[in-house]
Amino acid sequence: MKPTLHAATESDRAAVRALCERLDPHDYLPEAWDAWLSDPGGEMLLASCDGTLAGCVYAARVAPGEVFSQGLRVHPDYRRLGVATLLMNEQRRRLAAHGIRVARGVTGYRNERARAFFATIGWKEAFVVHRRRLPHWKRSGAPTAAMRPRTQPLLVSREGRAHFRRIYFSADAAWIEHAAREGRWHERNGAYVLLDPPSVDLGTWVVALGGPPAALRSLLEELSPPWREPRGMTVEAPGEPGLQEMLDRLGFDAPGPDDSYVVVEDETAVVGAAALSRGRRGDPVGAVS
Repeated sequence: MKPTLHAATESDRAAVRALCERLDPHDYLPEAWDAWLSDPGGEMLLASCDGTLAGCVYAARVAPGEVFSQGLRVHPDYRRLGVATLLMNEQRRRLAAHGIRVARGVTGYRNERARAFFATIGWKEAFVVHRRRLPHWKRSGAPTAAMRPRTQPLLVSREGRAHFRRIYFSADAAWIEHAAREGRWHERNGAYVLLDPPSVDLGTWVVALGGPPAALRSLLEELSPPWREPRGMTVEAPGEPGLQEMLDRLGFDAPGPDDSYVVVEDETAVVGAAALSRGRRGDPVGAVS
């Protein structure tokens, strides 16, 4: 039984909801359905077997030439038939045809099956992220935001409809300059911190940080966003031992079971035909969250 593929339409709503509810009654995907289906730059792809919805996956355009892939789901009755592989490879083909050069997604750090699946279809692991929180952030004194030219895009996150609630894209120099004018980019002594726009619900959210741990610690200690909310600070920090140790010393909570994950990416414009025809290794449910 060979799955067939088609782009999602309004008539697929009930089938998609039924699939998600069977896999996880708390799945975010049905809530995101309307926004995804109405997104002119999105790509919602479905797989069917004998008239039954066997799987789905979605890609949202998040920056020029970049998409964030998420919502990969496979019906339990159709696992190990290559449904996930077929969906991801067809998504890759369609995106490349539209000039998309990079696709990214996230999966749980402990989800070994999903990580193996991505390797099978030619995706690579870009980095590990640990989400850590510091409740009731009350530091005072704000450094002057300064922007130095960057030669490489900075991979940052922003709020989005996904299991991890964040999507990743490349912020180039112009984007960072705009953030600096808004007071959200802070840089000193080789360390940098980039903040999300102010949010009453989320508190202060650091979407990118890096540099020498000592300089970064000093910068974080002195950072006090002007909106001063009571919800504390959340950082998305790369899994570099020096950075994680610095956050330990600052008193950030250790990441919870669902707060460590892997950002995976696929350079769609440079993959070869061999990557599109690699073997099957099962269909991990929720591999792309």
